[in-house]
Amino acid sequence: MKAICIFFASVGVLYGCGGSGGEREEGPGTTPVGGGSGTLKVTIFDRDAIESRIAGVTVVLHGLNKVSVQESRTTDETGSVEFGSIGRDRVTYSIYATDGVDNATISTLVDVPLGHWYHGVTTIGNDGNDPAPQVQVRFDGLVNSSASSVELNPISPVTRSGNSASAIGPVRPFPQGMQDDGTLSILGLVREEFDSEILEYGFLIDQPVTDGAVYEGSFGLFPEDVRWEVDASGSTITPIVLAQRKGRFVVLYPYSDPGTEGVWKIPAQFPAESWAFIARYQDDSQSIENTITVEEDFSEQGVRFSFPEFRLSSARYESDQKTVNFSVENSQLVDDVNLIFQDGRSAWAVFMPPYLTSFTFPDLPDELPNEDIRSRLERSPIKAIVAYDADFYSGYIDEFRSRHDSPEVLRLVRAKRQVVRDIESP
Repeated sequence: MKAICIFFASVGVLYGCGGSGGEREEGPGTTPVGGGSGTLKVTIFDRDAIESRIAGVTVVLHGLNKVSVQESRTTDETGSVEFGSIGRDRVTYSIYATDGVDNATISTLVDVPLGHWYHGVTTIGNDGNDPAPQVQVRFDGLVNSSASSVELNPISPVTRSGNSASAIGPVRPFPQGMQDDGTLSILGLVREEFDSEILEYGFLIDQPVTDGAVYEGSFGLFPEDVRWEVDASGSTITPIVLAQRKGRFVVLYPYSDPGTEGVWKIPAQFPAESWAFIARYQDDSQSIENTITVEEDFSEQGVRFSFPEFRLSSARYESDQKTVNFSVENSQLVDDVNLIFQDGRSAWAVFMPPYLTSFTFPDLPDELPNEDIRSRLERSPIKAIVAYDADFYSGYIDEFRSRHDSPEVLRLVRAKRQVVRDIESP
C-alpha cells in the first residue's frame, strides 16, 4: 500500500513571504466571501502527477467553533467530496490521509472561503505489485582529481574511481527524487569537501526511468560566481541555495559560513526552472528568514536579502486544552500563520489567518485511529509556528485562493519573509 502525505503548500522552508501586498483581512466575515458557489467541494490530487486524483482521503468539515465535527466524507474515485450548501461564508476543514497502518498526515485549514479547492498529496513508495525500476549511473571527465566529495544528486550511494563517479550497483531512485512528469534529472557536483564550495559539475536532464536504464553523463562544467549581501546592519546570516526543476528541489549549499556578504559558486548552466536563495539568522529563539526566488539570469545582479518586521513573541502548547496560544507582533504585515507538529511518522499542519491568537486542535471522527497519533504528536520533537508574508498576495484569503483554486500549485514563492519559532510545551 502506498503511503500518502499531504503536500502542505504553505508549510516548509520554501513557501510563504515578502513585503506588504495590499489591504489585509482583519477578521472573518468582514467581506462577503464564498468562492462564488455557496458550497464547499474539495478535490485531492497526486502532486507528482497532477492529472491523477486520490480516493480514500477523509475530509472533515468542522463546526462554527472550528473544533467540533460537523460532517466528514471520504473522497471518491474522482478524488472529490462535496458538502453542499453550508450556510456560512467561511469554514474550517481538515484533510486526513493515512497509510492504512498507524501513520497519518493531517492538514487543517481555518476560516477559508467556500468554493472548489484542490489539495495535493504525495504518494510515497509502491504497493509491491509494481517494483521501482533499478538503474545505473556513471559520470566521467572529472577535472579536479584531488576533490574528495562527489555527488550524483539524487542518486546514492556513489563511489569514485579516477576521473569517474558511479552509483554503487543498480539503484532504485527514491520517489522524492523523481520529477513531476516521472522523469529523472541528475546533477553531479564536485567539491573539495562535502560542505565546501562547488568546484565543477555536470548534469543529465529529463531521463526516462525504466528498469535496467543506464545513464551516462560527464563533469567538466565550472560554476559562476554570484554575490550575496544582507540589507540589514549587524545581521549575520547563513545562506542556502536550492535549484528547482519540475517540482523537485536540489540543495546546493546546505552549509555555508555565516556572515553579512559573500560569494556562491553556482552551477548556472543547469537548466533549473527557478533558483531559491534563502537567508536566515536567529533572534531571541526565533529563526528570521528571507527567501528570494528568481527565474531570470541572476549572475550579474547578485542577491540582496531583507528581513521581516514582524515577530512571534511567544508560542506555548497547553496539552490539557489541546491549544496553542501565541502572539504575533505587527500581524498586519502577515499573510498567514502555520503550526507544524511532526514526529517522523505522522504530522499535523495548520493554515490559519494572522488575526488569531490561539488554535485548538479540532476533533476528528471517532472511526479514525487518531488518539494514538494525537498523543504521539503531543510528544513530538518538532513543534513549530511560522508566520509568513508574500509580496504578491493581498492577504490571507487571496493567498488561500491562489494556492488552492487549481491543481497547478505554486511550488516556489518568488519573494517571501517568514519567522519560525519553536512551540513551548509544559
